[in-house]
Amino acid sequence: MSRGGLRSARQGLPFVVFCDGKTQQEIVRRARKLLARHRHLLVPRVSPEVARALLPLDRRAAYHELARAVTAHDPKRRLKGDVLIVTAGTADISVAEEARVIAEVLGDRAEAVYDVGVTGLHRVLTHHSRLLQARVVVVVAGMDEVLPSVVGGFVDCPVIAVPTSIGYSPTLAAWGW
Repeated sequence: MSRGGLRSARQGLPFVVFCDGKTQQEIVRRARKLLARHRHLLVPRVSPEVARALLPLDRRAAYHELARAVTAHDPKRRLKGDVLIVTAGTADISVAEEARVIAEVLGDRAEAVYDVGVTGLHRVLTHHSRLLQARVVVVVAGMDEVLPSVVGGFVDCPVIAVPTSIGYSPTLAAWGW
């Protein structure tokens, strides 16, 4: 059994085909091979063309357009956990949706709340009760270094900060970048 096969048997996690740097034919070939041996598959960062080529491989396959991902897993299984994904702005939605899809494929209940940036603290406070309910909060905040710290100040659960290359960084602007 391959090392990846041992990981799947041990952890029950889906296999991932990373698309960057691969041709459509390589992605489809790897996905087909993994689906023949395993129950779950996650293919992030796919183009619509690659998604169309992957969907016929498995009746459970689904294309998540905003997340740019194709998944194959049991959609009726009971989800556990409570992951809240928060974005600073609407430009971060695709990254947040990718995180949401991954969390769900891994078996967690996930919800996304968009445009909670700290330009007005009321935007964060509007979601205060939901923030307190979450078991994990993922903050997708572009180049804004502030939102993860603000959210972390409100909750007593793990906060995962996901920076993206989108947005405006006050720190970089102060340095003249």
